Amino acid sequence: MSITDSDLRARLRALPADLPQRAFRPALPDVRAGARRRRARARVAAAAALVVLVTAGVGIPAGVLTGSRDSVVPATSRPASSFGGFSVTWLPDGLTHKANSAAFEQEPYPFAWGPVDASGRPLPMEQVMRLPGRPLSLHARAEPTTFASLFTAEEATNPSSVWVSVTWQPRAVMTVDLMAAEIRNGVNGEAGQIDVTRDAVAGRPALVLRLDTATATATEPGWPAPDPATRHHLALLWVDAAGRVFAVELTGPSSPDLAVAHRVADGIVLGKMPIVAGHTPPIAAPEPVDARTAADVRAVIETVFTAGAPDDRWAVAVQDGSELLAIRAKIAEFHPGLAGSLKGTVDTLSRLDAGTVRARVLLTFDDPALKTVVAIDTVPIDVTVVRAGDGWKVTRVSYCDSVALLGISALSLAC
Repeated sequence: MSITDSDLRARLRALPADLPQRAFRPALPDVRAGARRRRARARVAAAAALVVLVTAGVGIPAGVLTGSRDSVVPATSRPASSFGGFSVTWLPDGLTHKANSAAFEQEPYPFAWGPVDASGRPLPMEQVMRLPGRPLSLHARAEPTTFASLFTAEEATNPSSVWVSVTWQPRAVMTVDLMAAEIRNGVNGEAGQIDVTRDAVAGRPALVLRLDTATATATEPGWPAPDPATRHHLALLWVDAAGRVFAVELTGPSSPDLAVAHRVADGIVLGKMPIVAGHTPPIAAPEPVDARTAADVRAVIETVFTAGAPDDRWAVAVQDGSELLAIRAKIAEFHPGLAGSLKGTVDTLSRLDAGTVRARVLLTFDDPALKTVVAIDTVPIDVTVVRAGDGWKVTRVSYCDSVALLGISALSLAC
């Protein structure tokens, strides 16, 4: 059911007179528009820097391999590299450290991203163009808090190169589903046909990308022809429980072994996010949440964003909950399908300080009228939860931002 102007006027008149009137705040950005903007930013950074880009990638893999892996993976006996606040502790024999990549300031753009020297300055272009194995992540995103290391082999081997990257603080809500959509919508064709399948790392959902660069239909002017040693790409991407994004990408003369990517992923060890010159993160770097706090925060979020919670329990779980019960009732009146089917699933949790936790929550519901508004089956949102005297609570701002997604301005103004 669509909302007409007369419907909106009627609903405005129907709102209780004692609803608190608050200044309008912008709604959360449309998910599809956000994806387009992020792809555009990645393309601008690539054109500006003409550098090798690596996709957002970060997490703390615990070494859980899923599925059957019969391949024999030769081990290296020494730590491989430390850069960007993380260490790569395992590589196949024959691979050595070749280069590091990070964000750097470059006018007139907010930042560029690519190979840098020990002082953080970009490498000369002639050196960049000699680096092998341009990663698939070139076509997804590069962020100010993305750091990566490249390892290469001097002799013919498979893999012939390995990229490992970590993005400490993605600028937008990120899940493997959104990454898969970006890759399918914005990459296939120019880069070649990328095969996307599902996997898992340490119990977290992951993507596996496979590409034969011989299928590419477009190349950037000035870049050398693809090296047969790096013709085939295989990338393993995942988001950890704190919202950091990881990528491990292998290249080789034939399709690399997924078991090798998993073994490299298992050996990533995180330290602290480095300071990024010219970039002030909007919030503190994410830190893991202890099990007890995680359980308490999950329970509060599920109470607020899952259908069926009694009003008294719901009001205790959100800031100013008693004031917001009228908003909740109006949502149920306007959208009974949403009110009866809403389910919020916590995807990631990260601690900002002793009394603040940030969560990424995936909302699902069965409401045909709303499906035409949000246009996707699962809506990811950021939720902040704070500790109060009587326990953890979803902030009023987080709840009202979710209300804004409904597109009913009367509710947004009242919230």
